Amino acid sequence: MSPADGSTLVSPATFSVIASASDPDGTVTNVQFLVNSAIFTNVAQAPFDFIMSNAAPGTYQFRAIATDDFGRTATSAVVSVEVIANAVVATGPIVLNRQNGLFEQFVTVSNLTMELWPNGVWLSVYNLDSTNIVWNPTGTNNGAPCLDKLDPLPAR
Repeated sequence: MSPADGSTLVSPATFSVIASASDPDGTVTNVQFLVNSAIFTNVAQAPFDFIMSNAAPGTYQFRAIATDDFGRTATSAVVSVEVIANAVVATGPIVLNRQNGLFEQFVTVSNLTMELWPNGVWLSVYNLDSTNIVWNPTGTNNGAPCLDKLDPLPAR
């Protein structure tokens, strides 16, 4: 049930992993949670959940195996979650620049990897309503306006 397949979270990520399990002719006695194909924890009674704390950057694959009072099991589909180290963070409110009449938003792009990004970054802007536009895009990504910053971005 949670997190949703394909979710992306920012490191260090802490989130609930929740499975829903029921047995129409008995009871669910245990739900075993696997993380990246390894047993992570067992939960013996509802709610069937656990907290994943301080997840480091990487891709995590979750699976739940429910066991009923007759020893029968059912296995969930795999849910993949990506935890990323790099994020774009808004560093202030959207403000009106009275000199040019444009609303502006400043952001910080962090390179928390150990590698130089020699070509800079490409920032895509999503979820704009029809009354707002990016004034000076340098391209698009699946219809979303993008801005290029071509200066190298050093590693942390």
